Amino acid sequence: PPAAVEHEHGWAVSDKIQPNPAQLEAMEGLAQLREKGVQKAVVIAAMGVGKTYLAAFDFCAFKGKKLLFIAHRETILQSALDSFRKVLKNDSFGAILGGGREIDPREDVLFAMIQTLSQEKVLNSYCPDHFDYVVLDEFHHGEAASYRRVIEYFHPGFFLGLTATPERMDGRDVLALCDYQIGYEVRLLEAVDRGWLS
Repeated sequence: PPAAVEHEHGWAVSDKIQPNPAQLEAMEGLAQLREKGVQKAVVIAAMGVGKTYLAAFDFCAFKGKKLLFIAHRETILQSALDSFRKVLKNDSFGAILGGGREIDPREDVLFAMIQTLSQEKVLNSYCPDHFDYVVLDEFHHGEAASYRRVIEYFHPGFFLGLTATPERMDGRDVLALCDYQIGYEVRLLEAVDRGWLS
């Protein structure tokens, strides 16, 4: 096989992108929760561990077909879209909702800006069970009214929150939004100790 090349987040690339050790551990933790019937969980991981790629790998492991990925910045959405396309080897996978773009509400794979998706008219154009896998990036923002509206509206087969910092300055308990189900946790110092970050 061709020699693997190390990439910035630690995954090896040969003929296809492979999960790094942290992502493999996280996927195992999420799979164990799902085996117990858990339908929502959060992954707490330091920046640089590769949370977005993890979400893409786990979406594949879940055998999901309809994905909603939510973030608060278009640059994050574009980066996430690119990551999912690389993992799935599909350059036409998904569309971005936000920045004035019009999207067909029957779209099965959506990378949505929370500011757009949380608008009542936009949100109500989707069936609550339309997406089978929902990812909320920067999950620590989840207590904000716009996020709560979206989280409470959709009923996916699995909901995944991603964050490096679940602790909030205002003391609100964002982990309650996932019923305190932590699929995986690796903080910065542990990631450094394990040689994943420097």
